[in-house]
Amino acid sequence: MSLLLHRFDLLLEAPNAVKQLREIILQSAVMGRSVPQDPADEPASVLLEKIKAEKEKLVKEGKLKPENPLPPISEEEKPYALPIGWEWVRLRELGIINPRNYANDETIASFVPMALISDKYEAVVKSELRLWKEIKNGFTHFKDNDVCLAKITPCFENGKSAIMSNLKNGIGAGTTELHVFRPIISDIKSKYIYIYLKSPKFISEGTKKMTGSAGQKRVPKDYFANNYFPLPPSAEQVRIVEKVDRLMALCDQLETQRAERDQSRVSLNNACIHRLLNSPEPREFQENWQRIAGLFPILYTKPGNVEKLKQAILQLAVMGKLVPQDQADEPASVLLGKIKAEKERRIAEGTLKPETPLPPISEEEKPYPLPIGWEWVRLQHVISFEKNAIKRGPFGSSIKKAFFVSHGYKVYEQKHAIYNDFSLGHYYITEEKYNELKQFTVKPKDIIISCSGTVGKLAIAPESIEPGIINQALLKICLNETILRNEFFLILFPAFFMTTDVLNDLKGTAQKNITSVNTLNKILFPLPPLSEQVRIVEKVDELMGLCDGLIEGLAEAETLCDTLFRSIAFSQNQSLTPLPEILDSPPA
Repeated sequence: MSLLLHRFDLLLEAPNAVKQLREIILQSAVMGRSVPQDPADEPASVLLEKIKAEKEKLVKEGKLKPENPLPPISEEEKPYALPIGWEWVRLRELGIINPRNYANDETIASFVPMALISDKYEAVVKSELRLWKEIKNGFTHFKDNDVCLAKITPCFENGKSAIMSNLKNGIGAGTTELHVFRPIISDIKSKYIYIYLKSPKFISEGTKKMTGSAGQKRVPKDYFANNYFPLPPSAEQVRIVEKVDRLMALCDQLETQRAERDQSRVSLNNACIHRLLNSPEPREFQENWQRIAGLFPILYTKPGNVEKLKQAILQLAVMGKLVPQDQADEPASVLLGKIKAEKERRIAEGTLKPETPLPPISEEEKPYPLPIGWEWVRLQHVISFEKNAIKRGPFGSSIKKAFFVSHGYKVYEQKHAIYNDFSLGHYYITEEKYNELKQFTVKPKDIIISCSGTVGKLAIAPESIEPGIINQALLKICLNETILRNEFFLILFPAFFMTTDVLNDLKGTAQKNITSVNTLNKILFPLPPLSEQVRIVEKVDELMGLCDGLIEGLAEAETLCDTLFRSIAFSQNQSLTPLPEILDSPPA
């Protein structure tokens, strides 16, 4: 445990740190590594003799059915070494499994459905009040101080278990998806049994033994009743329960502290990004950026905060705040004049279909002021649709799967845009069908955009793209790179299009769809000079690399912490040394 003592603060930064700490506490408790042993304690062997005598008495009185004797547990079967004074037994030897209650039909009792049993440690079990005659048949019985275990997936794997208490008139019934243990004498502490049922080894081994169909798997009664159980002296059970309760309360404090700290970091990150986005001039922007850079170790311990930084970088890019402007750059207005002349030439040649004129951009439409040299434009000004695509515009083919073959010309699907990966997919069409659908061909540098459901994801076709067509869930556009670089459009589209209210114009209710070229044409966006587009792309690549490095570092740290926790758990399980007292008080 020296590693836990030495790196306690670091380990607790891991996302699952408190969960893993709880598991170490529970497993150490049932292995005799939780508290020191006391030679004065009455050993568990004496406790077993008391239980045996009590069971024989109850059998003679007719209150308990005789049990078939079980074979002794051999040395080879024992999972690990126990401290002196402990004994390996089976749970059924210590009490009654799945007992029944007997009460007057008009007695008011507690009813507990599965939803009222928590997977949290020592959570209070709530109940509903019912007449006993309504619940005595067809439900699981229990009474105060019984220990219940959820046996069905995923409740079992999640650790749903409880000590029943405060039941109306001391009895209750509930979900049939429970195993129940009732101690035969008071020297068997229900809370210790409860700790055992929550221990990770019991749950992991039980998960392997579950039977039934998927979604309906259950832990067999034999595993619950006959699994090897580590029994400490009664006095030590009390000390273990006290220690575990104290450490679990510490874990609760740690979780609260972490939640408060994480929320503070989120708030601070949001405030820093807000100031960054609203910096009125380059000098203030640089000051705010340096402030964020200085807080990296504090702000970016969660991937979610890094993702917010990524979004801010993209927004800054399209606001003209990410790189300085250069007065020598040819302004965007000159570029617009060039593209207008080029379009007019192609329309005259018949290689481009005429466009429907759109209204000029009013001052009210412009979301924010742009730097000198930039211009607000509509997407129609910078994209082209092929003349032979008049029928469906830029949208893909509605080809049916009946035409698909094992090899030939590829059919590009929505996932190629969503994941920006043209190597995915395995649908093909014949050369004959491809020739019929050539207006849907994807060429190098074509941009394909997801236009149904997951709207707005896009990808640029590489130079080495496999010949093929797009399906109906996609649309394609072609940019004139003399005015708008493809790489800048990859930044612009998610940063601006996806954050404006243009989605409100899309058709569909639960699922949005781009169904009209006009929807695309009227999209407003900020256009920088071509040279500045290049600088923006380079800067975004640099900063995104930094963000990706942060996320990779967090993943590596999480993996390292998980490895360290496993090492700590293993070393603790191999040692008879009790858990260190440092765990009794939370770190500052």
